[in-house]
Amino acid sequence: MKKLLSMGPVLLVLVVIISGCAAEASPVIEAVSKVPIKLASMKIDVVEKTYISVGEVVPGNQVDLFINGGGFIESIEVKSGDTVEEDQVLLLLDNNDVDRTNYNATESQLRTVRDNLGGQLASLTEEQARKQVLYEEGLITINELNQAQLQIDGLSRDYSNAKTAYYNQLKILENNLEDSVDSRIFESPISGTVASVFVQEGQSVNGQLALTIVDDRQLYVQTFISSDLKKELSIGDKVRLNLHGEDEAHHIGTIQEMKGLPDSNTKLFEVKIAIDIKDSYIIGDYAEIEFIIERYEAVMVPTQSIVRSGESQFIYVYEDEQVTKTLLETGATNGEWVEAKNTDNLDQVVVLGQNQLTTSSEIMVVD
Repeated sequence: MKKLLSMGPVLLVLVVIISGCAAEASPVIEAVSKVPIKLASMKIDVVEKTYISVGEVVPGNQVDLFINGGGFIESIEVKSGDTVEEDQVLLLLDNNDVDRTNYNATESQLRTVRDNLGGQLASLTEEQARKQVLYEEGLITINELNQAQLQIDGLSRDYSNAKTAYYNQLKILENNLEDSVDSRIFESPISGTVASVFVQEGQSVNGQLALTIVDDRQLYVQTFISSDLKKELSIGDKVRLNLHGEDEAHHIGTIQEMKGLPDSNTKLFEVKIAIDIKDSYIIGDYAEIEFIIERYEAVMVPTQSIVRSGESQFIYVYEDEQVTKTLLETGATNGEWVEAKNTDNLDQVVVLGQNQLTTSSEIMVVD
């Protein structure tokens, strides 16, 4: 395994030879080159293959409240930043006439949205029942079963919101048609925080966005990934989050949701990651997301031991007071260490003086 290596600082050893019968000593100087080297041992360490993405902090739920039917805003009962409860009054619209045509059109639109979501939910529920049987027979994985359930949960929320919107909007229109109420009431469909108010009192509105309510009790980091990366991930996997890309300490997040279908434009899949430490984040922040693709133990060498020659990399292995130049096949990095794929031995390697070594050099190990 051994080849003697390179030149470096020269230590001169004086050898004095005295001829047997001569009256005078005749010194002969013999130069012996020795390269001082410093050694370090390889080690076994855990390395990771990771993928970095950037995402945005989003709320657990967000509802945009539109004013349908038209009229003038009589009063606004909340402001941005207020905490509201479900069914709490948000704003009042004056008693502008609402004819039957508008009522019918609105009812038809809301009913179509509600019924379409209900049909989709029923279909997914039937499909989930079939997948449950397949899982029990060992034909699909628990991750596939869980992902199907997450789709059902998301669609259930959408269906519930659609039913609430149908009820609230029609209640307002019916009050105007049947009871001739003095004002129309817009209530919050969810408990949460008023994120934005887009209208003013006295303003004429018709089909306009009035308020946005967010439920920020649970925050998520939303990002988008390729299909190749999606194959490597599962619901429940842990990831590292780095707020603004500046914090040295990472926070831990959990993959909560992965869309089954990609975005039609980007062809990327939406992923939502639940944040375990809410207080450090606000809606709209961005964070670096480090997905851990693989973890394994590997032999590592110090990066300072590597010598490059063209496109090749070498290390100098020390054994039996000799060094051998060894081709290095590198893998993952971990700080100041690099994976050595082509060895299983925890040898000592040269970390200082390796650039002065040649095949004819003698060596001297220093501390």
